Amino acid sequence: MEMITAYKEFGYGAIAITDHDTWTPIPEVEGIIVFQGCEHSRGEHWLEIKGDNEVLRIKAHPNRYGDTCQEIDRGNWDCIECTEHATPHYEYLKCQTPAICTDDAHNLNMVGHAYIVVEVNELTKDAIIKSIKERRYALGGIL
Repeated sequence: MEMITAYKEFGYGAIAITDHDTWTPIPEVEGIIVFQGCEHSRGEHWLEIKGDNEVLRIKAHPNRYGDTCQEIDRGNWDCIECTEHATPHYEYLKCQTPAICTDDAHNLNMVGHAYIVVEVNELTKDAIIKSIKERRYALGGIL
């Protein structure tokens, strides 16, 4: 709850909680949309974020594993994380798979450094995911 509150205080409208290999129950918090997600780390390392009906698949931490754009672009990803703990890895901006920025925050000091600004017609989980899939967002923060 402390992390959610910190993001809300930074002015974020939505965040995803993606714990390692588990689906953490998500509390309802006034004033911020909280997505349930999972950071799958057995085999291929990726993030799965659930809307009400939509699902977003993100290739996580490609720099950590030395993944190339060619390898990533052959995958079935909606987007690729071009940051790790808010550190940019610019080479992934050249991939055909669209890039997103994340804090990948594990503590309060890591909150608020990398994000995306999403263009939506309505502020719902599915509308946000659809906008990301349609590339209607901008990278923000450290890039």
